[in-house]
Amino acid sequence: MSKSRRLTWLVVGFAACLSLAVAENVELTQRAAINPHWNPAACGECHGVEPLQPRSIPHDVVDLLCLTCHDGKRATREAHPIGRTFTGGEIRRPNSWPTPGNKLSCITCHDVIRGCKTEGRRPVRNPMFLRGFESGDLHSFCAACHVPTAHQRFNPHRSASSSSDRQSQDCLHCHSTAILNHDPRSRTFESELLTDEPTLCGRCHTSHSDYFSPGHLGASVAVEMRANLIHLDQRMGIPSQDMPMVMPVGPGHTIACSTCHNPHSEAVFPADSILAIGAIRTEPMEKRHAALRIDGKEFCSACHAD
Repeated sequence: MSKSRRLTWLVVGFAACLSLAVAENVELTQRAAINPHWNPAACGECHGVEPLQPRSIPHDVVDLLCLTCHDGKRATREAHPIGRTFTGGEIRRPNSWPTPGNKLSCITCHDVIRGCKTEGRRPVRNPMFLRGFESGDLHSFCAACHVPTAHQRFNPHRSASSSSDRQSQDCLHCHSTAILNHDPRSRTFESELLTDEPTLCGRCHTSHSDYFSPGHLGASVAVEMRANLIHLDQRMGIPSQDMPMVMPVGPGHTIACSTCHNPHSEAVFPADSILAIGAIRTEPMEKRHAALRIDGKEFCSACHAD
């Protein structure tokens, strides 16, 4: 595939995401918070407001602020992952675009200050206030970061070794440290994530499919269901604990992303570690749908016992 064709596919994909975001925004904002952009009366939605002007927002908190609304429920979630570092020969850092901590941020691509204009009208030509998009040329916009060569999707779950430099960098995509400070064969529930799981995972996994309503993520795990999960541990030969080990529940006894999915590859933890159960196989890379911790009927019956 030629270089221009690869970049064209990249642009087509971004255009589809952008169109979807604009279309969804109409529906979502009808049941969501007030849109503060282009609304001079809504500065306080994002800024602390002083008598004469809004206070500036530190760059290192911008992403969390944006995600308080742009979570896919109150407002559309951005389709492009954030938090990625500008490393590798296929990615470059635009000199004039802000990159807090040398990472991709909401404000890297979106010049949100434009939404503070007092006209109160959302522009038709650049409704998402993308930087350098005045010409409407998606090729130029995407090429600001993506060098038009062969591209591969970044996947921090592809860690090939528990000690390699690459794996350490992958760890830092989700964790505040790449150094494991406890027995790699035990579960401590102290993963030192950069933020809560739904927010963290949602940076890349912008859509989550759930075949049941109202959905599993964030749902409370009843006492009898926790007992079922502990029984699963016992059937798998894991000593009894107060909390489920194979399918761990999140804060407040709720279902987290990691309750059902193991985000690590099989090489990260020892094969006999509880943390390696359901790990993603790397050789060849796991093709199993959803990378669930356990397969088959027992996955559902782990909570919903027969």
